Amino acid sequence: VIWGLIPPVVALLFIFWKDSLKTSHKFSWILVVLLLASSLLIFSRNLIRNESFENGMKGWLWAPHWYADETNVYKQSAVDGRVSSDQHRLGYNSFKITNMQKGGSQRYGLLTQEIKIWPKAVYNATLYVKGRVDEESYWFSISDEWGRASARHYVPINNYNEWTPIGPISLKADDSYTAFFKIISTAPAQYYVDDVKLTLNVWASLKHIAGLETLPEAK
Repeated sequence: VIWGLIPPVVALLFIFWKDSLKTSHKFSWILVVLLLASSLLIFSRNLIRNESFENGMKGWLWAPHWYADETNVYKQSAVDGRVSSDQHRLGYNSFKITNMQKGGSQRYGLLTQEIKIWPKAVYNATLYVKGRVDEESYWFSISDEWGRASARHYVPINNYNEWTPIGPISLKADDSYTAFFKIISTAPAQYYVDDVKLTLNVWASLKHIAGLETLPEAK
């Protein structure tokens, strides 16, 4: 992201240089606009790698969570996750989650990807879903503070017969330069995930860091 600040700085230096030569400002301002536009493109790049699972699990990690049952015996959550070609939105693959686990504490499947972020910045998350979501059991986040409602966003309960976009949703980063983008399944359901996108919201980040805006609680 730092590299995105370089073109505007270079453009401003170029303006002063042009002023010293007493030449027209017109070309200078055109250059500034073009370079600012290119910087915005850099800011808007997708931070998620292999967002459509065309390269299998590259960049991603799937793990059913282990939990202690009523007799204090550890068991693996009955949640299956894998790259599938059964359903796909634009490419050839998506990620299929089949949750057969009865509800209970610490019983879920977790799909994660490590990303580089700015501390306390605000990001826009979007993904596509197809399948059955029976309960508030499917959510995503970039924060490690899972207990905060604003740290996660639930996919609405529905039977998604077609690929449906979820988002963009605002997610706030913690005090860290790295994070794990998480997609979590906590109750019985079967659905596909595809075209996951996470981009920096520059304006919202500046306002949030400056204390001028409070993010609404996610639902």
